[in-house]
Amino acid sequence: MDVLILGSTSNICAIRVFDNLNNLHHKINNIYCYDMVKMNNDGFINYVKTNVTISQPCQIYNKINYIYGQFNVDYYECLIKPLIHKKLIIYVAVPPFCYKDIAIFFYKYNYFYHSLILEKPLSLNYINYKALQPHLLNNTYVMDHFLYKKDIQKIIKKYKDTDINFFKISFLYQCDVEDRLRYFDNVGFFIDMFQSHYLSILYCIIGNKIYNLINADIVKIIKKQYHKYGGKNKVDTYFYIELKYDNNIYIFEGGKAMRNEIKSITVNNEKIEIKGYNNEYELFFNDLMDSNAMNLISQHDVFWQITDNINKNFKTNNLKLSFYYKNKL
Repeated sequence: MDVLILGSTSNICAIRVFDNLNNLHHKINNIYCYDMVKMNNDGFINYVKTNVTISQPCQIYNKINYIYGQFNVDYYECLIKPLIHKKLIIYVAVPPFCYKDIAIFFYKYNYFYHSLILEKPLSLNYINYKALQPHLLNNTYVMDHFLYKKDIQKIIKKYKDTDINFFKISFLYQCDVEDRLRYFDNVGFFIDMFQSHYLSILYCIIGNKIYNLINADIVKIIKKQYHKYGGKNKVDTYFYIELKYDNNIYIFEGGKAMRNEIKSITVNNEKIEIKGYNNEYELFFNDLMDSNAMNLISQHDVFWQITDNINKNFKTNNLKLSFYYKNKL
């Protein structure tokens, strides 16, 4: 297999992707690294050696081929089209505003490549998602690394298709987002987590019952931003959402710069702690190469409908973003 990475200087590539691909080096022939930072191949390999976390020994330096280019269709036609073949995996780690051109380009060459993987979120709102949706094929995947956490897979296996009357997911982090302001200043933590990770996990447990949440009662919405947030926009860094449908309760909570680190999922009366893992991308790419990867691309329409309803309710009821001091909430 060959791997093409669009956005190869991104934060997630530096801290996770290259390291996880290194563990799969025996399955990879070439890693094409595309980005708009001007450098040659030797320069990029030096960048990787200096800035990227890779477990030793590193087996992928001689597989890397750097390609400088802009993120638009003209450049893709010139630089990426010659790389397309049946065993090419395209992994995209760029902001959502780049996705439409990328999806349109690869839709044109549909099944001449193995798969297209997009990082979440696919968009920033439901309207923009609907514009993107016609260009998403069945071999398009959303990279949801939460689904490849071992503890979460155990929960899904245990509770899948069982009667659920209470579900709560909380991922509260003590770290802030100051090192990723370019991303969070446009997205916010609710969009970052809710319509992708949280609803994907819930869907894997309750299946098509998730469509009920489109009509669920919105019991509570809280969105907050920590004091002295370094960005320019009024985006949330903490959220708490409580939904109710047919006496079933669904609670979704996430936050940055929190007092305590809490990562847990509660199903009915059982609370399960979720440990940290560093090999989710390795597990996903390995499943993808073996044609066993989970693909929830067709469910993202309902995920975005639920998300859109919550955001509309927040605005309709004139709810305001409140504030908290870092590591005090």
